[in-house]
Amino acid sequence: MSTLQFEQHIDLWAKHREKITSSILRILSQRPHTIPELAKKLDLSYTATFEWLTRMNQIEVVYEDKAAWIGLRDHRYNIDYESPDIDSIPAYCFYNIHLIHDWYRYAQTRGQKDDLRTFKNLCYGKVVPTFKINPVYWRHPETTKQFRDSYEKRFKAPFKPHIRDAVRTFLQLCLGVRLTKYDSAILGLKVVAPNEGKYRYLKLTKDEFDKAERWLESDECKQLCEQQGIRHSALLCHWAIAISSFGRPSSVLALETRAIENHGFLNRTALHFMLQESKQQKIFPKYVMEEKLVKWAESYWKFRLEDTRQGWRYLFITDLKELPDTRKKYSAIYKALFRHLDKKEPVWHEDSLYCIRHIGIQRWIMVHGFAAIPMLQVMGFPIDKTLFMHYAGLAPQDFLKAASSLNFQQLVT
Repeated sequence: MSTLQFEQHIDLWAKHREKITSSILRILSQRPHTIPELAKKLDLSYTATFEWLTRMNQIEVVYEDKAAWIGLRDHRYNIDYESPDIDSIPAYCFYNIHLIHDWYRYAQTRGQKDDLRTFKNLCYGKVVPTFKINPVYWRHPETTKQFRDSYEKRFKAPFKPHIRDAVRTFLQLCLGVRLTKYDSAILGLKVVAPNEGKYRYLKLTKDEFDKAERWLESDECKQLCEQQGIRHSALLCHWAIAISSFGRPSSVLALETRAIENHGFLNRTALHFMLQESKQQKIFPKYVMEEKLVKWAESYWKFRLEDTRQGWRYLFITDLKELPDTRKKYSAIYKALFRHLDKKEPVWHEDSLYCIRHIGIQRWIMVHGFAAIPMLQVMGFPIDKTLFMHYAGLAPQDFLKAASSLNFQQLVT
């Protein structure tokens, strides 16, 4: 190659470089782009585009989730967050839309981003290509119906659970919509609990409760506690508190030691403490009143309370980080208990700690009859159809037993 040809080649390369660089700067001055978007506009491969970008010091990389967005360094983008065209708002800027920003902050603190990501994809037409919207223009119920119709037209099916949950969360958190059962049904947003009624017939008889508590005091149970690294007295205390309070498993395990108080009650002692019912977002008083259960709970509680060297904050754990592992350990022991009681149905072994909650409520009703219902209400149990659907529903054999005491002759005319 002659000197002239070499100079011409260098000149062409310089012009080509200047053209590519100018094109990149012009495109990125409008809004940030992902590398695939930029490659498509430049008509270059992903690799070639990436190599060009590495030679430029005027750009910066903005990360949103796992997608890299390329923008100009120190450039103030004039993004119209009120634009009806959602595509004019870069996807990584979606969370800056004023209607979405509080939801984003809430999801960040709670670690619950799935609904938000799904809703973002919905707005950009990634769920239904014919449906795109800037959420500030979402009008309920008109837009909700429009999306439902578009979705059902494309998929010939109702909303999948993750789509339904994303729309419900947006309506409730961002628009402040209070969905009635009727609205949820006609809009395709009704939540059907997969386990509704699952625990309905989950019960122990008085003889089974007695058998269970004999096993809890047995050498077999003590050995199992040792294998799981749990004090036997802690297990007895947990049974007493979980059965009496019918608290949710994690709330019981995270009970603070100094939250418990003892009170005189008919020449006996009763234990009193407060627990949160997470679904109701309220704190309710709980009581341990049966003499044997008070003894079991009080023994371990006083041990933790008086061990000032350790200063136990929690009754059953030392730190909240231990909660998942501790839950597994207690669950393993209660599964062994249910095997001892010859409970073979899978429901007893899927979440044995949650079973304790259900049979705890059933025990109150079994011992005290339906006169216990006002007491259950004080302790945070909602007195509605849930009581009969999940806790106090009669199994077929119980129904026939109850019916045998009725005089059906009076119904004969």
